[in-house]
Amino acid sequence: MKRFSTFFSTLFIVAALLITAGQASKAQTRAEDLPELSRDWTVRLGAWIPKTGSLGISALADRRVYKTDAYDLTLGAGYNGSETVYNIPIVFTIVYHMKDVRVGGLFGYSFGKRVNGQGMAGAALGLLAGYRLKQGVNPITVDARYYVISGADSELNGLSVTIGMGF
Repeated sequence: MKRFSTFFSTLFIVAALLITAGQASKAQTRAEDLPELSRDWTVRLGAWIPKTGSLGISALADRRVYKTDAYDLTLGAGYNGSETVYNIPIVFTIVYHMKDVRVGGLFGYSFGKRVNGQGMAGAALGLLAGYRLKQGVNPITVDARYYVISGADSELNGLSVTIGMGF
C-alpha cells in the first residue's frame, strides 16, 4: 500500500509540474520564436505492468522529429520499472493520427535488469494506442504501449499506461 501512495504522490507532483510548465509556455505567443531543440517535446508519466505482475512506474520523454497531417515520427527515451525489474528503452515511434485517436508502433533498443538480477540489453518493439484529450499549444494525450523486449525471456515485456503533455 505504501508503494501505491508513493507512486500516486509522485504522479501528482509531476502532473502539477506539467500543468505549471504548460501555463508558463502559454506566455510564448509563437512556437517559431523558440529555439529548434526546445520545441515538439512530450513528457509522459504513468504506470507500468510488467509480465511479472508487480505494478511499476513508466516515464518517457520524446521529441517529434518529423510531422505530416497523417503521422508523426518521434525519438525518445524512457524508464519502465517495478520492484524487481526495469528497462530503459530508446525508441523511434511512428504515430498515426485519426482525429483524436492515436495508433502506432515503436522500435529501438533497451537496457535493463532481469528478475535474476542480471543486466540485459536487446531490441525493443511495441505497439501504441492512445487518445488526445486536449489539442492546442500544450496537447494532452493518454497512451497504452505494450513493450516486447528481447534478450530477457519475457519478464521485461509489459504494458505502459501514461498521460503525456506536449510543449
